[in-house]
Amino acid sequence: MFEGSRILRVGLVIGLAATLAGCAPKEPGPGGGVAPQGNGQFIGRVTFSLGSLVAEGDVALGNLDAVVTLTAGGVPLVTCTSPGGNQAPGQNPPRVSGSDSQTVERSFTKNGRSPFVLEADAQTALSAKRLGCPNNNWKASIDFVFWDRAVLTLTNSATGAMLEKRVFACVTQRDPDSVSCTEL
Repeated sequence: MFEGSRILRVGLVIGLAATLAGCAPKEPGPGGGVAPQGNGQFIGRVTFSLGSLVAEGDVALGNLDAVVTLTAGGVPLVTCTSPGGNQAPGQNPPRVSGSDSQTVERSFTKNGRSPFVLEADAQTALSAKRLGCPNNNWKASIDFVFWDRAVLTLTNSATGAMLEKRVFACVTQRDPDSVSCTEL
C-alpha cells in the first residue's frame, strides 16, 4: 500500500520539476528582449515608412539563413491621362498589392542581429480601365497608395519552412505623407 503512494509522490515531484524548469526566466537578448533560441525570429521593433511601403527591422537567425518577405496591400490614388493629354483622377480603383523579399545570411549577423530593409512597390498589371480610367486608350499611373495592411514572414531559406509571421494594420496619410503600422 505504501509502495504505490511513493511512486505517486515521485511522479508528482518529477512533474513539478519539469513544469518549473519550463517557467525559468530566459536570459535577456539584444535590445533587452528574450534571447533568440536559434531557430530564426524577428527581434525588436519593425519600423515602417513611405517610399512605397518600407519595412526595416532585425532578425535573429541562429544557425540558418532565412528569407524575409514583406507583402502589403492598399488603395491607390490613380491619375488617368487621355490620349490628348488631359488628366483626371481614376474612379473607384481596386486594391493593389506589392511585395519584396530579402535573403538574410547568418554570416552577416552582428551582436545577434541581422538587419533587413524591404520595400513593397505597388506593381500592377491592371489595365487603365480597371484602375478607374474611362477606357484602355487612357494611360493610368499610380501616384500614391494608402497602405492598410502589411505582412512580414520569415522562412528558412534551405527548407522553405515558415519560422515566424507578423501581421500589421496600417494607416497612411497624405500631405504630409506618413504611415503608421500596428501589429495585430
